[in-house]
Amino acid sequence: MLPKGNPALEVVKILPHKNCGECGVPLCITFASQLVGGKRLITDCPNLTEEARLNLEKLYQPPVRGVTIGHNGTGVTLGNERVLFRHELRFFSPTAIAILVDDTLTAQELEERLHRVSELVFARMGHQTGVDLLAVRAVSGSASAFADTVRRTRSLSRLPLVLLATDAPVIEAGLQAVGGEHPLIGMATRENWRDMARLAKQYGVPLAVQAETEALGDLVQSLESVGLYDLVLAPRSAGATHFSASVADLIRLRELAIAERQLGYPLMAYPVQPMSAATEVTWASALTAKYASLLLLSAVEPHALFPLLTLRQSVYTDPTVPAVVAPGLYIEGKPDEQSAIMLTGNFAMTYSMVSSDIRSANLSAYLLVAEAKGYSIGVACLLGTITPDGVLALINETGVRDKVKHTCLIIPGLMASLKDKIAEATGMEVLVGPIDSRFIPSFMDASWHPAAKEST
Repeated sequence: MLPKGNPALEVVKILPHKNCGECGVPLCITFASQLVGGKRLITDCPNLTEEARLNLEKLYQPPVRGVTIGHNGTGVTLGNERVLFRHELRFFSPTAIAILVDDTLTAQELEERLHRVSELVFARMGHQTGVDLLAVRAVSGSASAFADTVRRTRSLSRLPLVLLATDAPVIEAGLQAVGGEHPLIGMATRENWRDMARLAKQYGVPLAVQAETEALGDLVQSLESVGLYDLVLAPRSAGATHFSASVADLIRLRELAIAERQLGYPLMAYPVQPMSAATEVTWASALTAKYASLLLLSAVEPHALFPLLTLRQSVYTDPTVPAVVAPGLYIEGKPDEQSAIMLTGNFAMTYSMVSSDIRSANLSAYLLVAEAKGYSIGVACLLGTITPDGVLALINETGVRDKVKHTCLIIPGLMASLKDKIAEATGMEVLVGPIDSRFIPSFMDASWHPAAKEST
């Protein structure tokens, strides 16, 4: 287990101390820091002895075990967590969100629900985010109905699956229907754990374990005694219908895993009673911030899921790495030879706001995104991260001038001090746009007249 303080110092003691640079960085301490931060693998060091590799694996084993659901590049990893607080290192595996699908749905209802799930994909800060899994739940009590729903679900969606029932024959019917796709199965309880353990071992799949928080230890110990370690814990305290009880359960188990190396498995949760979409997402948001590795939800409304996905993206962003998008040319709408060329920076929030405001106004434009090293426009200009020569290089690399008949470039209002230097470097007419991208539409109405700016 990595120690507190500066764990990289413990890691570097095991490295070969050659500072050879063969791993891609010049110093072993740099490699150690990147390894601790999750940016490198142990195998990236080509000069490790077998003994050193084993010692590193032992030291680097996360307190919260990693468990993967699914196969063939579509798997979702839960766990692999090392700390209680994000500022200590970072959180590694974003909370996975699974949408519940009951086996009592008609074929049409199932198709409609899965179609709604397929549309729960959002672009934010240059990245796509959405639902991760589908959880097929046995409500009918019929093994054949459950298996049929699993088959139809798989035919309509490629998302990894969670199979939920407390009756082992029902789960086995679902496993036979889904083939070797490595779904998560559950729930194993004090009453059925032997049957569920048999299925988990036979089919080689991870197993969800449900019990009162105080009883989880004994149940997990029983499962470990028969060789099962790919487990996901679903604590269920007497007060689990209350937000505070659910949060308290997950906090307690995470503290046990980190501080005492006990019950170090991913944690899952799902509402135990019907909730409105707003209430469910509020509950899910609290558990996303406090250690849930997997959430099973009923809500499929975009306006309900988007805030939760936004929160997840924020919680699981590495705080040591600037949030950026790749510099380059981004096409907004359907621009033509009279469309504007706009400039912005590659800080993800800046790009997200500017592109969103362009789209919401139904504008078409060529959006040049300059390297700002994760800084906002104002800071990038102050530090010299965005320069006139850099803007010229970006224009030439993207060939954007060949796409239009005018020679006009619109720069952000916060770059007004660079207007003349950019004009001199690029040979283009430079217009200073608004400071706030919300005002791009009104600026375009008042100031953009491409017919008057055509090059000769």
